[in-house]
Amino acid sequence: MIRVELDQTDLVSGEACSGRACIRLKNPTRAKHILITLSATQTIRRPFSGQAPVRHILYGDTHEVATDGMLDDDVIDFEVTVPHAGDLDRFPEPPAFLRRLVQWVAPDTIGPVQWEVQVRVERQWKRDLIGTAEVYIDLQGEQRRAS
Repeated sequence: MIRVELDQTDLVSGEACSGRACIRLKNPTRAKHILITLSATQTIRRPFSGQAPVRHILYGDTHEVATDGMLDDDVIDFEVTVPHAGDLDRFPEPPAFLRRLVQWVAPDTIGPVQWEVQVRVERQWKRDLIGTAEVYIDLQGEQRRAS
């Protein structure tokens, strides 16, 4: 089991997202990799298309933590940097009149951007251990905090 604890859950772009992964195992295990990922996703629903909602990845940054191979109960500290607004792979914004027309004809529902920190322990010949924590990131807050 992995529990992800964040030092702060409200951040702005350019700040460091720091915390720790608390790993609790019944038995020591061999870990191939320990990966820390900060990601942003957005869900798009097309209600009249009959398709399942699509989850679009806007941002993903993964860092590997050094491991000596064997892993037991452990606490791993980590720090990842929050991106700037320009680093996100957002959908291109159509002109307002076209957006209103498309929404009237086929209303897609675009959900909010969801941020999370994921810690993944990749194990040989076993299922990966995964722990996640949600984080709120205000990409426009960078300018507000600077002034």
